[in-house]
Amino acid sequence: MTNAGCLTTPDYWAATWEHVKLPQVLRDDIYYHRAFRQLFQRVIPHASSPRQSVLELGCAPGTYLSYVAKEFGYSPTGIDFSPIGAEITRKNLEIQRIPGTVITGDFLTYPFTQTYDIVLSLGVVEHFTGTVLEDLLTKHAKLVSAQGLLIMVIPNLRGINRLALSHFNTPALRSHNLEVMSKQFLHSFAEQHGLSRVYSDYFCSFSPSSFKYPKEKRLGVMNHFLIHVRNALLRLRQHRVCDNVNSSLFSFFIGGVFKKELTHEPAP
Repeated sequence: MTNAGCLTTPDYWAATWEHVKLPQVLRDDIYYHRAFRQLFQRVIPHASSPRQSVLELGCAPGTYLSYVAKEFGYSPTGIDFSPIGAEITRKNLEIQRIPGTVITGDFLTYPFTQTYDIVLSLGVVEHFTGTVLEDLLTKHAKLVSAQGLLIMVIPNLRGINRLALSHFNTPALRSHNLEVMSKQFLHSFAEQHGLSRVYSDYFCSFSPSSFKYPKEKRLGVMNHFLIHVRNALLRLRQHRVCDNVNSSLFSFFIGGVFKKELTHEPAP
């Protein structure tokens, strides 16, 4: 993965995945897991054949890929340019006894030889800018089979979330492209690539667990007060009544689900 147009580095992802504990599965007691499961149940049909396939771009640690494979019956493939991330995903599938393929590689340049019935892009596109982003979006659309679905989820770091992150962890904002975090971006993407919109909306409600001070940050009295406020909000967020309270001002994710209506598509 080249640095130009990419807002993260291999070291960033190595640090993200190196301490992950396995297995990684969707859990009902984790609110953002419930949000993703609700989205998947809403839009993904059960596979009608064992040959039907799902591809996840940036697949580490395999939580969502393994869920879609088990719950809906798709043959899973994942690709991740982080060697640590790819290896963790392989182990996650193995532990859950899910046969699948995990590729260590750059999905922008990898020579895919097929298209996929379901393509997952969950927390990917916001790490790119400029022509690299444009190329990435084109690749997304080409990888979807005719009548297949592309599920794209992007964190919403605008509104209250931007304000909170700018206090808790300003450097984290630099690894995200805030321009892609809107319905307008999702709708424009669908129109440019000839995809029909199945779903586009904000979801997951507010997410206090996403805001943490870096370990090296020295904390003062105000910092400790805000931690107590965050923890109080976190206890509130565990209640399921909050799951479907959403707004562009505070919901932590925005999702788009797109269908390729073409009867023939070019090779990836």
